[in-house]
Amino acid sequence: MKILDGGNDAGRLNLVLLSEGYTEAERPLFETHAKQLATVVKAEPWFRPGLLNLHALFVASRQSARTLKAKGGPLDTAFKAEYGQGTRAGHVLSGHDEEAKQHLTGGIPATNEHIVMLVNCTLYGGKGGGEGGGICWTYTDKFNPQRWTACALHEYGHVLGLADEYGGPGGIWVGDIEPRQPNVTIDRNGTKWRHLVTGAHEGARGYNRGIYRPTRDCRMRSFAGGFCRVCSDHIRRELEGYLTEEPVVEPEEPEKPEEPEPGDGNKLNIQAIERSGNYRNNFFDDNSAGCMEAVQWLLKRQFG
Repeated sequence: MKILDGGNDAGRLNLVLLSEGYTEAERPLFETHAKQLATVVKAEPWFRPGLLNLHALFVASRQSARTLKAKGGPLDTAFKAEYGQGTRAGHVLSGHDEEAKQHLTGGIPATNEHIVMLVNCTLYGGKGGGEGGGICWTYTDKFNPQRWTACALHEYGHVLGLADEYGGPGGIWVGDIEPRQPNVTIDRNGTKWRHLVTGAHEGARGYNRGIYRPTRDCRMRSFAGGFCRVCSDHIRRELEGYLTEEPVVEPEEPEKPEEPEPGDGNKLNIQAIERSGNYRNNFFDDNSAGCMEAVQWLLKRQFG
C-alpha cells in the first residue's frame, strides 16, 4: 500500500514501513501507525513533494508483540524482534534484518529501498541500521505518536549517515581523525557546517568532551525538537541523490480575487444606498473624481 505517492518507484527512494509483531486482527493498528509516520514525514523541513515514496507493507505475525518485554527474548513474530541492552537513549530494539528484506515489494530496485520496521510494542526502543544497512527498527505507540515517530526518524537518520549527538559514559573523545558523519566534528570551530550554522557544541557520539555537534539540540540528540539545519540539509541531499527524474509537482490553482463586499474600500455601498436613499453619502471614499463619476453613473442607472 503506497501511503505517500511521490511518483515512479524507479525514479526515487522508496521508504517501506514493514510490520513486525502485528497479528492479522491488528492490521488496522499497523495502518494507523503507518499513517501517523507519514503525517510527520510530510511536515519535515527537508520534505518536498515527489522526493520519495512511502509504502506500508503488512506481514502478519502469529503472536502480537504487545507483550514483548525488555528481558525475555523474542516472541513468535514474523521477524523475531527483541530488546537488547539498554543505552543512554533507551533500549536497543532489533530483529532479523535479512528476513525482513526478503519481504520487500517486488519491482522496486533493492538499491532504491530503505526499510523502517514498525514493531508493535510500546516500550521505548529502536535501532538504526547504520550506513549501508538500509533498515532501522522502532517501537510504536498509537497514543503518543509524537514520541515514537521522533524515535523512528532518529533511527532512520542513522541509515542516512547521521551520528548520535548525545554524550554518555565515553568520557573524552581521543583521536585526530575527523568523523565522516556530517553532524559531528573534532573541530571546536565547526568549520564543516559553517555554511549552515555558526559554532559548535561539545558532546556527541556517546562522549561528553572532545567531539562537537552543530546545535544545542537536535533530533539526533533528543526528541524535544526536530532535526537541526545541518541534519535536515544532509537528509534532503541524501534523498535527492536517489532521484533519476525531476519530481512532478502539480501547479497550484491561482487564487480567485475576492469579490468586494458592499461598502468595502473605495466601492459604493449599494445596499446602504437602496435602504436610505441618501445617494451622496453612502460610499466610503469620495476623494477622486473617478469615484464620483462612477457613483453618479450608477445612481442614474439605478434610479433614473
